[in-house]
Order: sequence, then structure tokens, then C-alpha cells
Amino acid sequence: MKAKVIKAFMGAPDGALHPRQFEVSELVEGDLARVAVAEGWAEALGAAPMAQEPLRRRSASR
Repeated sequence: MKAKVIKAFMGAPDGALHPRQFEVSELVEGDLARVAVAEGWAEALGAAPMAQEPLRRRSASR
């Protein structure tokens, strides 16, 4: 997932040990992007993630 920062925040990019300041209009990706979108610090880019459909169970008569 990729996202564009809309509110500055501190965060550690995937694989980094130390957090840094992300400024408005920067691009973030991976887990950091998911958290930033969930917290309202960024807007998702590209296609929206599709919700996974629940598995359908077959009836016992089949």
C-alpha cells in the first residue's frame, strides 16, 4: 500500500530502526502507510484495498 501524507507525523519506515518526521506531501508505503491512513495522517493512493469475501460453505447434500 502507498499513501500521501496529509498531516506531518513521526514514524519509522518499514525496516528502519529509528523514527523520523514525515512532512505533508511525502509518500509512505507498507505498514507505515496502513497505520498513517488509519490514523488520518495520510490518504491512500491507487486502488482501494478490496475486502476479502467470506468463504462459502458447501451444503452437506453435495
